[in-house]
Amino acid sequence: MVIRLFPRVSSRWLAAALAVAGFAVLVPAAYSAPPPNDAFAAAAAITGTTGSTGGVNTEATKEPGEPNHGDNAGGHSVWYSWTAPLSGSVLVDTCTASFDTLLAAYQGASVSSLTMLASDDDSCETGSRIAF
Repeated sequence: MVIRLFPRVSSRWLAAALAVAGFAVLVPAAYSAPPPNDAFAAAAAITGTTGSTGGVNTEATKEPGEPNHGDNAGGHSVWYSWTAPLSGSVLVDTCTASFDTLLAAYQGASVSSLTMLASDDDSCETGSRIAF
């Protein structure tokens, strides 16, 4: 996931959900449990104004109260949180992913009370791109 910040609007806190759509994989023994950031409350923190992060979504789940990301009822998401260090617009993408992704950004303090800021499915081949 790539994050770029362009100064323009007020700072926002967000949690981005990266969900899998139509992806099947043989699960190696190393991935026999959900990833650490499977739950909203355990979102992996991202810092800075630009950069990238990686992770796995094999064995990821959908937790009770979790929204349908981009109106997709799929059931596999991992969570990242980021607090903007300055005011600006944000661009987040998964355009270099090697599998089909769906990306959504939210504002809120709990998984059942999120407000969607943006979502996308496949605007860059199998990857997704959002800006807000």
